Amino acid sequence: MLIVDDFPLARAGIASVLAADPAIRVVGEAENAAEALERARELEPDVVLLDLRLPDGGGPELIRALLAEAPGVNVLVLTAVEKIDTVGEVTDAGAAGYVTKRVTAANLRRAVLTVRRGGTAFDSAESADLLESHPEISPDDAPAGEERLTARQTEVLALVAAGASDVEIATRLSLSPRTVQNHLAAIRAKTGLKRRSQLANWAIKHAS
Repeated sequence: MLIVDDFPLARAGIASVLAADPAIRVVGEAENAAEALERARELEPDVVLLDLRLPDGGGPELIRALLAEAPGVNVLVLTAVEKIDTVGEVTDAGAAGYVTKRVTAANLRRAVLTVRRGGTAFDSAESADLLESHPEISPDDAPAGEERLTARQTEVLALVAAGASDVEIATRLSLSPRTVQNHLAAIRAKTGLKRRSQLANWAIKHAS
């Protein structure tokens, strides 16, 4: 994996934390967006652990560029930014996960391995805090005990209920099919439902 952060001490600390799991191998580091793109092309890492704030830019634009330059890569955001809008922006750009720098060492390693396998990883405690502080993005009728859906996830779910395929949803919402799949994985994790038919029925029920 490739670690992208503009602070050398932060990169060293992250590398040390990840080294505790023999299944994770750090193949390189980068301190800015330009270097991140160069290293991603050169090293072809399976995961890029990305800080959003870099001296020469970053954020959703860099995520899109990384995915274009290294199609096999999975981007996991590790940031001090705790804004729900930012979560939506990086997810729409194609990031497979978003954890804040308050994440525990064990949860960070778990997130890296999950993203590497093609899953999605959102630190549950931090996501819950963000959603709670921004209730306007979630439907009021979300079931008790389940994490509420974001506005984008609600849109994706509504199109699932209408019978749209992942490609059709991607076209309607101007997203990539991969991003739609990321949203669906997050919806499944929040609702506990696995089959598409179950998601469609759940959407219809809660829209009525």
